Amino acid sequence: MISYKEILKTEQKKYINQWKNNAQYYYNKGYYDWMHSHISKFKVILEVGCGNGLSTLTLLKNGHQVIVIDENIECLKQTKALLKNNNYDAKIIKREGTFKEDSKGYEYNYLKIKNSIEKNQILLIQGDVLDDNNLEAWLSNINIDCVLCWLIGTHGARNLNKRISERNMQTATDYRLVVETNACNMCNKILKPGAYLHLVDRGQNPNTQEDTNFYLQQYNQQISLTSLELEEIDFKSFEPYVNDGMTLIGNVDNKIVNNTQDAAFISALFRKL
Repeated sequence: MISYKEILKTEQKKYINQWKNNAQYYYNKGYYDWMHSHISKFKVILEVGCGNGLSTLTLLKNGHQVIVIDENIECLKQTKALLKNNNYDAKIIKREGTFKEDSKGYEYNYLKIKNSIEKNQILLIQGDVLDDNNLEAWLSNINIDCVLCWLIGTHGARNLNKRISERNMQTATDYRLVVETNACNMCNKILKPGAYLHLVDRGQNPNTQEDTNFYLQQYNQQISLTSLELEEIDFKSFEPYVNDGMTLIGNVDNKIVNNTQDAAFISALFRKL
């Protein structure tokens, strides 16, 4: 039988080794600074997905307290190393519980989080925003000012997780939408009134009001079953990274942006009512 655990490890490493090229490029271009400009007033940040840590580093350099969640342990390891090189001491919380596999895939049941959080402590938590009730229970006791989902992506073994494959995600765009919608639902449970959720996705610049309305409708649909309210939407043209990295171009309606002049980051800021 194929060892899904070994495939998972291989694909997790492959992902972060590709993504770090994108991340360094966007960091050098100042795109993370643009993302941060929308949430600069918040103190305690929960970051869903950290990549190699350059987004986390941007937050820390701007004085935020940061808690990170990532399913990919390799991302947490590289983030910890990057932060250490920049004189930030971060702690990884490994939650390796029961790993079950058969011919149809694998299941990962994470352990409960026993750690408390101290003032200004940087926690890097192994967890899954799509399938992790113990994580939600722990987060419900934390006073979070803003949850971030910036440029969501994943590794090639993600769909081998049986609980993920049941959601029938066929494309990277499908995956991003599911993660973002689940983040909306999670924030509805864990955030106190007045806290925020910030999504940054990639797509294309709106050339007409109809284009803008498409995004507004998409985001309002994502929060339709929550007490979140879309407060702000913004767009930033960007130059895609086209070398040895992850492909980021693609709209939320599965259209491919072939003209790089049309590529845009989309910022959507939601407030918990």
